[in-house]
Amino acid sequence: MSTRMGVVAATWSVSVLVALFVTPSDGVRGGATVVHLLSLAVGFGAVVMIDWHGLLWLARRRGLAESTRLAAAAGPLIWAGWGGLLASGSFLDPDFTSVRTWVKLLVVLAIGLNGAAVSTIADVLRVLPPSVSPKDVPASLRFRIAASTVTSQVGWWSAIVIGFMAAL
Repeated sequence: MSTRMGVVAATWSVSVLVALFVTPSDGVRGGATVVHLLSLAVGFGAVVMIDWHGLLWLARRRGLAESTRLAAAAGPLIWAGWGGLLASGSFLDPDFTSVRTWVKLLVVLAIGLNGAAVSTIADVLRVLPPSVSPKDVPASLRFRIAASTVTSQVGWWSAIVIGFMAAL
């Protein structure tokens, strides 16, 4: 997990440095906006689907194996979306004098670090018997699942709201 978190932090840092030192043209900024919105749709859409499927598992309307397979299939979409947001965000000419910009940047970093931590939870869930019900999962693991889900949702929604406020 520490390697994954290191990659997340390094990628985020490069994105911030590029944004600090590159002043994009209007055309580049326009293209970056399109990529940013598409990346948001892909990444956040996959997050919502995984979380929805997890709720269905908690309600015993889906099996754990089905939910973990979906999470494994959607994981690359989340990372592609997050990476696309970082890459395109570097060319949106963010206002580094704004507290709101720094809050959003830190939220985006937290989303990435949480994603790295979630991958270890997914590894644990994949080795559980497919028929395991939520009540049979150890309380500490249920807490980690809940905490990472809340962190993810609060992070993504916060970044979205701040981003749209900045665009107005």
